[in-house]
Amino acid sequence: MGTYKIAQMLEKRKIPTHKGGKWSGLTVKGILVNEKYYGAAAFQKTYTDSSFRRHNNHGEVDRYYAEEHHEPIISREGFDNVQLILQKHIEERNIERSNDKYHKKYAFSGIMICSVCGGKFKRQTQYSGIAWACTTHLYNKDACSMKCLKDTAVKAAFVTMLNKLIFGYQFILSPYLEELKLSDTGSNLLSIMDIKNELQKNTDRKQELRKLRVGGFLDSVMYTQELRRIEKQNEEYRTMLKTQEKTAVNGSIKETEKLLHFIEVLETQTEFSDEAFTEYVENIIVYSRTCIGFRLKCGLTLKEELCTGTE
Repeated sequence: MGTYKIAQMLEKRKIPTHKGGKWSGLTVKGILVNEKYYGAAAFQKTYTDSSFRRHNNHGEVDRYYAEEHHEPIISREGFDNVQLILQKHIEERNIERSNDKYHKKYAFSGIMICSVCGGKFKRQTQYSGIAWACTTHLYNKDACSMKCLKDTAVKAAFVTMLNKLIFGYQFILSPYLEELKLSDTGSNLLSIMDIKNELQKNTDRKQELRKLRVGGFLDSVMYTQELRRIEKQNEEYRTMLKTQEKTAVNGSIKETEKLLHFIEVLETQTEFSDEAFTEYVENIIVYSRTCIGFRLKCGLTLKEELCTGTE
């Protein structure tokens, strides 16, 4: 069975997820590829860039694995067999393991998010033209009520949003930038203090572990594993601290300044621009068939109404 079939089966059996939400193919796959179930632990699955944004780690920074980190609930052999089956499904569907190329094929690919279920939207060719549909709704209409949106309507909404910024950036972007600058110094200082506090907590924790080890309350394996975990965490904290201390202006301010400079010289737009959209939009939140929000890279989310003629 594929991951979506498994998700449908779990929904029909009314088996709850860990957080009580709806099952999806992505949720099932997340379980199937999770090394924790066979007793291992992976470190730095995500990383923080210079603008303090979290990203999935696809090789940009080193990843670390600790085998036999904790008691397993499945065998390593069973886990490996599942990975082989998943890989076979990928090859059968001619899907690349990394779907970065797919995301870059269309401007909206991979960044349209359903506000009802949290699922991504998928591009579809319909009789009335190109549309974007929630993947959860596609596979199980009872799991999500969100219906599809016309590609032309989403593009028209972006053009409208851009034109509003052109005519009203003095009332939207300029005050927002000033507010960011005023709060940046204090927030940056607080972040540095928080990181230093966490480093001190880890120092105290290491002292406690040594006492437990000397007293015979902790075996050598657990002692070594915990020390490694703390040192790994300290390494991440030191990297964050170094970045924070070097960075005087955060990513949101830089992105806002870049958008402001772009908008100030921009003329009224009549057509959708892939380049402008990709450069300044983080993702799209779909609230309903008639309302979406453009979450900009500068931190603002601007809502726009869609044409009521969506299919």
